[in-house]
Amino acid sequence: MRPRVLIAGLFHETHTFLEGTTPLSTFDVRSGEELFLSRGDGSPLDGVLDVAEDKGWQIIPTLDMRATPGATVTDEVFESFWDKLEGYVSNALAEGLDAVYLVLHGACVCESYADVEGELLERLRQLIGDEVPIFGVFDLHANLSERMARYANALVGYRENPHTDARAAAVRAAELLAEAFQSGVIPKMFLRQTPVMWPPTGTGTAFSPMKDLEALARRSEEDPDVWAVSVAAGFSFADTPDTGVSFFIVT
Repeated sequence: MRPRVLIAGLFHETHTFLEGTTPLSTFDVRSGEELFLSRGDGSPLDGVLDVAEDKGWQIIPTLDMRATPGATVTDEVFESFWDKLEGYVSNALAEGLDAVYLVLHGACVCESYADVEGELLERLRQLIGDEVPIFGVFDLHANLSERMARYANALVGYRENPHTDARAAAVRAAELLAEAFQSGVIPKMFLRQTPVMWPPTGTGTAFSPMKDLEALARRSEEDPDVWAVSVAAGFSFADTPDTGVSFFIVT
């Protein structure tokens, strides 16, 4: 029987020091079958859709919302996203749901939530229960949180800055989901935050320190019990409790 995988995306890099807000009207919103318009555009969404087709998954396309980097996102954006996603997920659960795959940034902030991705994942986990795995992809400039680690099973970050591998990272995460389907093993994630913060100009992966950290992450992945190690350089223009350099391990 073909695995049923629900796909959604929420993507914004939030600069909390800018005046004003980023309203819903600035977001590019795609719903339902419109998500398939991303096929062939080289985006992370294109990557997961390609793996899904190759693996024969039954895709449940829901909602994708994204905007260019900017000021704090209005609550309307997040609550509108959640209201629509909740309906899609509830319908999918009624028909059977095997996994959720999310395309995220990891540094989204709205008026009420400094950790939008953590809030999203917690709400989603409460809705779907503990048996449905949550996989996905995130930007190298994410500010990773404990809630993101607790409520997702496998989030995989970009490895390159400039971000030439966003699609490839999404493919890696989707292939890990395929491995979970095949093996029956559902991984967990662990987070290690550091008291370190770099400006975005100091996070290029062609030079130290990110070059060395990425090399160490690849060596760590040689352990057969380690599914993925992600280095998040953080986004220092977001004033949140989780801002800074951090690491996810999927195992």
